[in-house]
Amino acid sequence: MDTRTMASINLHAVLRACVPLVENDPVAREIVKDSNISVRFDIPGIEPRTLIFDHGTARSEAPGPSKPDLRLGFVSPAHFNSMIAGKGIPVPMWGAHRMGFLLGPFTKLTDRLSYILQTPEGVTLTAEEEELKTFLTANVAFAALCEVANTDPVGQKIAHGMRDGALIVEVPSEGIKFACQIKDHKLTFSPDGSHTDPNAWMTFDSKETFRAVLDGAVDTYAIIGQDKLVMSGVILNIDAANKMLGRVSRYLA
Repeated sequence: MDTRTMASINLHAVLRACVPLVENDPVAREIVKDSNISVRFDIPGIEPRTLIFDHGTARSEAPGPSKPDLRLGFVSPAHFNSMIAGKGIPVPMWGAHRMGFLLGPFTKLTDRLSYILQTPEGVTLTAEEEELKTFLTANVAFAALCEVANTDPVGQKIAHGMRDGALIVEVPSEGIKFACQIKDHKLTFSPDGSHTDPNAWMTFDSKETFRAVLDGAVDTYAIIGQDKLVMSGVILNIDAANKMLGRVSRYLA
């Protein structure tokens, strides 16, 4: 696996999932209810990202002109990956006096994210947590798909054959909808499903089918034959997305 792609996935897909976690999980909201802080992550060769927590709410943004409360630097993508694995320590570029947030609420928040996404063996999630797991897994997977397309050497070759437009991934019965915007062979993830010029669709019949595909528990072509998944539009884009999801599963494993 490519170290830079792994770091890009960790930042723009995994850590970014803290936002929908806070939006949809009362436990996560409780963790950051008293937090008011912006945290910027700077990694060489990767677009920076700022996470903003404001008294029980969260959002993710590309850094703007305003100075964040805490800016964390990393000497390399490998350094960032080691922090995600719990083995590395970031370098505070400014705002060192706010490191308490990183060691306190933020660590609790990412622990909660890990608990939902990688549930410990023997633990049974509540029905609400299972629904959240499906939603967050999809968030991470399709955000990671965009990072694979933009950064991974194999993914870049696959994305080179994609046409401009938008790939829509949806489970209409559950109100789930994501979009991957395609422009000049670069992909941008839209967690709220906003898009322009959609030209490819992956439509699932239920959250159970959706989760089974995300978990790699079923063969995509088998469920197409069972009318549990309908693919339509530009086949080149759909085929490329399926191939890149295979790459995504390797990184997220």
